[in-house]
Amino acid sequence: MEMRKEKVIELLKGSDVGWRFFNQNQMIIDEYSLGKIFINSKNDSIRKWTEITNSKKGHLFRLPDSFWNGLNEVSTLPVDRNKIDYPINLSPFLEANDEIMLFWGSNCSIITFGDVFLKYWTDFCYPDDDNILIAVPAKNILITFVEENFAFYDKKSNER
Repeated sequence: MEMRKEKVIELLKGSDVGWRFFNQNQMIIDEYSLGKIFINSKNDSIRKWTEITNSKKGHLFRLPDSFWNGLNEVSTLPVDRNKIDYPINLSPFLEANDEIMLFWGSNCSIITFGDVFLKYWTDFCYPDDDNILIAVPAKNILITFVEENFAFYDKKSNER
């Protein structure tokens, strides 16, 4: 576990979003949670983003209408960081045992579990973020986080 922990720390430090998980060069995330974070390479991130969005456009706001038209917005949740309980409750869309892929645009992503995200969501999602996409593959759910608002989507069925 120690070797894996050190590798994840180094990968996070070298990533575009690593700064989110350190305070004065000290890791914010506990060791158990750190063991549940898997960092994707830039190429893997782009490939997975493209599979999920069917687009090579790397920002939520640039995704084509065909992506958004294929989704049903199920719910939204505005967050007030001063009034919300921790860990945040996003059930039934995202729960502790769910494996998730979290993207900060197409070039940067991680795989982790719901319990880690729910506990440390304020480190994953900053107030001015406008490009976070969270995929919950087992539930066929996509979640966006844009400027302090979660939006929950499921994919429309192709029934005719």
